[in-house]
Amino acid sequence: QIPEGIEKLSKWLVNATAKYPKVAEKIQEYSKNWEKALTPALNYLSEQGGSIISNGFGLITGVVSSVTSFLISFIFSLYLLSGKERLSRQGRQIVYSFLPIDKAEKFLHIVRLANRTFSNFISGQCLDAFMLGCEFIIVMSIAGMPYVLLLGVMIMVLALIPILGAFIGLGIGTLLILLVSPIKALIFAIIFTILQQVDANLVYPHIVGSSVGLPGMWVLMSVTVGGSLFGLPGMLMLIPVASVLYALFREHVTKKLAEKNVPSDKYMLNPVLEEQESVLSKEIKLRRKNKNTNKDENKNEYK
Repeated sequence: QIPEGIEKLSKWLVNATAKYPKVAEKIQEYSKNWEKALTPALNYLSEQGGSIISNGFGLITGVVSSVTSFLISFIFSLYLLSGKERLSRQGRQIVYSFLPIDKAEKFLHIVRLANRTFSNFISGQCLDAFMLGCEFIIVMSIAGMPYVLLLGVMIMVLALIPILGAFIGLGIGTLLILLVSPIKALIFAIIFTILQQVDANLVYPHIVGSSVGLPGMWVLMSVTVGGSLFGLPGMLMLIPVASVLYALFREHVTKKLAEKNVPSDKYMLNPVLEEQESVLSKEIKLRRKNKNTNKDENKNEYK
């Protein structure tokens, strides 16, 4: 049956070509045009086929490598957290075995200060990002912007990247809202600029500076100097590093003042007020310390 069908189809095509010569000419013309159009594409594929395959293979390899690195890092961090106390004990043993006791005490003091500063910096960074995202959600809801929750969460995540995250959030948010309304996209850009400037110059230095014990002026200077010298890594790392150096220098200055018996009224602008603030700050730190001690005792009792 199949050969007979093919023979009938060929006869029908011959008869149709004889009856409708113009249609046959058009078909031949279209076939030539298709050949002309397909020839460059086929030549390009034959020439670039190897590079396309290699690029695709490289992309797949990169994705697999990134996922593998993430999983290995995650598992390694879990091992570190599970053996944190043992590693800490071994580290102290190594320090005391190679350094004199007074040098070892000073070194461990710096390590504890750096650990506390970096932990507070991360928590302060996350708190500032959360507050900025909530501010955007509230203001954009009042202004009637689209994609409020999506853009709020996106800005919250991108705020963890100093300076550069703001430009990324502004670009993505403006493009998304531009598809809905150009006027609303312009309003979003204005809202973003205002809130970002308020956060960068007022909220961020206060939150991060208070969490790491660094005044707001030095936070802004650390971000500026770190970004100009080392780019994005410098913005991220110079704040806690500057905080550690600031705390060590402050301890050294306090020690020198105590050794020279310099009275506080020599360097305080308002000795009474500053003394009250110092006492209040010490009380707050003591309460936090007692609170953490009680938590540790409760954990030990639970265990």
